[in-house]
Amino acid sequence: MKLILKEYLANLRERDELDAILPDLLSELGFTVLSTPARGTKQHGVDVAAVGALDGGSKKLWLFSVKAGNLTRNEWCAGSPQNLQPSLDEIQNSYLTSSRVPARYRHLEVSICICIGGVVREEVRADVEGYIARHSRNRLSFEVWNGDFLAELVLNAFLREELLPKNVQMHLRKAVALVEEPDAAFRHFDKLMQSLLERAGVIRTRKITALRQINIALWVLYAWCRGGENVKAALLGSERALLLAWRAAKGDLDSAAKGSKQLVGLAHEILTLHWRISAHYLEERIFPHAASLYAVSAAVRPGASIDVNLQLFNLLGQIALAGLWRVHLRSRIGDDNLDGITEAKASINLYAEKLCDLINANPALLSPVSEDQTIDISLAAMFLAAAGRQRFLGDWLSEIVDRSAFSFATHGAYPCVHGDYRGLAHHPKAQDEEYFKTATSGSILFPTIALWAGLLRHPALFEKVRQLRAEHLPHSTFQLWFPGEDSEDAFYVDEDGHGGSFDTINLDAGPDAFLDELCAECEANEAFEGLSAVKAGIWPIILTACRHYRTPPPVNFVIEPYRQQKTRGEKQCAEAEVGSPQPQAV
Repeated sequence: MKLILKEYLANLRERDELDAILPDLLSELGFTVLSTPARGTKQHGVDVAAVGALDGGSKKLWLFSVKAGNLTRNEWCAGSPQNLQPSLDEIQNSYLTSSRVPARYRHLEVSICICIGGVVREEVRADVEGYIARHSRNRLSFEVWNGDFLAELVLNAFLREELLPKNVQMHLRKAVALVEEPDAAFRHFDKLMQSLLERAGVIRTRKITALRQINIALWVLYAWCRGGENVKAALLGSERALLLAWRAAKGDLDSAAKGSKQLVGLAHEILTLHWRISAHYLEERIFPHAASLYAVSAAVRPGASIDVNLQLFNLLGQIALAGLWRVHLRSRIGDDNLDGITEAKASINLYAEKLCDLINANPALLSPVSEDQTIDISLAAMFLAAAGRQRFLGDWLSEIVDRSAFSFATHGAYPCVHGDYRGLAHHPKAQDEEYFKTATSGSILFPTIALWAGLLRHPALFEKVRQLRAEHLPHSTFQLWFPGEDSEDAFYVDEDGHGGSFDTINLDAGPDAFLDELCAECEANEAFEGLSAVKAGIWPIILTACRHYRTPPPVNFVIEPYRQQKTRGEKQCAEAEVGSPQPQAV
């Protein structure tokens, strides 16, 4: 395990990686963390400041200057202010002589700590040791925490036997060993997380330790996946970690109890790491090839003909979900932060462009074969609409309906209710009427497209769906899903059977009547507003759970804004009529 940790630490980058895990490590060791790395502020050479005692020693003020990887001559002193020696000088000449040190800690001895993920290279060892000898004095000492020392601290803080039994450690080792087989690696990582949270139970301090362990373990998995240039296992693990962390922390969002802030902060750290892993996978591995015809399709390496279709729709959902997170982040940026707004808009546009490129370059995305793929189509529709790509969205959905109608007529690979791989691999396994009616006994795909046709004011698309139902699917139960009172507890774990469906769908009355029906159903559904992630304003967590556990996104996400807009419009019309000038009597 120590070798695994040393390799992981050596591969961490400085900014937002090694300096991101250090505060959690110090907290778990009993230190009080005073400051953590921040962008846009002068740090005077100090990346992390903390107060505490190590291994039974005296209580000190610890000032950490962090560098990634091995410490070489270029990293030590090569004329850049970002080098380590100038940072150490700045700590002594600026940080310690300023008001940065809180008054209650100024009486403590100071230990300036060189923190590196790797080792001090031989070429610079004498320079480092000479610097330490020259500058050490009464009440000021220096230490070097290298990768080996940090690995030992991580083992003692997070992975010692009483916190992480050997049978649980085994799952982390196997996850790391199987990064080239993402599904297998993910299964072991999930068992690790479940074991940690089960041991923690409902006790807040134990949950804090469990989330710190999960965060560290996820970093380990990500570092190894990144080294192997296959981060799929880390991406799956980060999605599950986010949902489990939210489940553990959501009850402490508004709590002033001791430890609540820490618990919520750890959930946010895991969320931030999930964003990082997702961006790495999409922006480095997928986006460069998204616009090349069939390029992503060709990379699937199918074992069966269905594999390309399944993988492409899975990727569609991943890009759309990442885009929706960016839409959410844009909404949290203040109007006075013009640079932040510009950066957020650019990111949203990039993801929307790449999503459109992927659809254009891979025709399989015009032909869903499973009703389950409605989840990914719904996420893509939500993101494209939010990104201002309504025309593209309408054209894409129209093409899906056309191709589905053709597949129904010719008994091709039409959308079916099968969700398991074996059933889809052999679909359609018969061309008789009995099999057809069984395979198309229900549909959420076409009601979802009809919903978007109404929202997009696309009557031709709505009519296509109505005709498809009349000609090919009169036996099929068209339905849409709404959350129920039982959904809050079920969303963040792999639990089926929660919520309920609206299955009295009538398309013959036209799109406006259809939307009005859904508005009424949405207004009567109080469970959606009661979901913790919705109340907290972090709604993409719900969509993450939908994609991860394969649950249809609640219709409320798109109907509720429409209903509110319609209500405002009707109110404005009524006010205009009441306030309008009355005709004068003749």
